[in-house]
Amino acid sequence: MISVETLGSSLILKFDRDRFDATNTQMLAKALEGISLDSSNSILLNFEKVKFIDSSAIGVLLAFYKSLPPEKRSISILRPQPAVASMIEFLRLHHVFPIES
Repeated sequence: MISVETLGSSLILKFDRDRFDATNTQMLAKALEGISLDSSNSILLNFEKVKFIDSSAIGVLLAFYKSLPPEKRSISILRPQPAVASMIEFLRLHHVFPIES
């Protein structure tokens, strides 16, 4: 579901699902729990394959954000599909998770 790679001091989490909704948020939450942020200063969520995200998945992302130490709370969304970017902006979460093309 999530592959992890390091680019400099950034941790890139690449999501391979096209939907994040109530049917798979438990799997998403478990995958995020296992992420080690020891040597990373920022996190990039690569959403280029994700076509749909609902409120339950947004809740998981916010819980992940809140679980991080304040100095590690630099999370950006990388290359989101238009529907995902619209949802993030509609919820005004682009202030929490800046969107990068």
